[in-house]
Amino acid sequence: MSTESGYLYCMTNSAFPDFVKVGFTLKNPVEKAEELSNGSVPLPFVVEFAKLVVAPNEKEKTVHKLLEKYSERVNPVKDFFKIEKDRVSDFFDLMDGEAWTAAPVVPVDAWKTLVDKVFELLKKEYPKWSLVNLGQAKMRVATAIKAKYGVTANPTAEQVKEAMSNDPVTTIPV
Repeated sequence: MSTESGYLYCMTNSAFPDFVKVGFTLKNPVEKAEELSNGSVPLPFVVEFAKLVVAPNEKEKTVHKLLEKYSERVNPVKDFFKIEKDRVSDFFDLMDGEAWTAAPVVPVDAWKTLVDKVFELLKKEYPKWSLVNLGQAKMRVATAIKAKYGVTANPTAEQVKEAMSNDPVTTIPV
């Protein structure tokens, strides 16, 4: 048995609402979520809970066996299961280890990503605006969306329009 420590984690992704991802990492669980989110998934992964354990690889195999028995594994070589996260938490509670608590971590590029997405939405909504007007509006709109939905929000056209309508500086062309 390994004496290496690592984290068992349970993650969700709103792109896959019926499934949880249960695996292990030797990194901080948030770093693992960011790594997975940089792949070809449309929305970011969220760490629901994790546990620092000894021999995480062996513990992952044990949890996977339990999950296969009490839920549906989507693909035998993937870590996705069709089960409520609360049920997964019950299995985690059976293992020794220390519950992980997340310090609020904001991805370094989250603000830039939000601003870039807002800019693209503004360009689509207001194609006749100059780049100067778009650039000025994007910062105010991104700031408003961040305040209401958080820096990791995936802005929508409706949210951009709402932020624009609440902005006393930006006039919306008719």
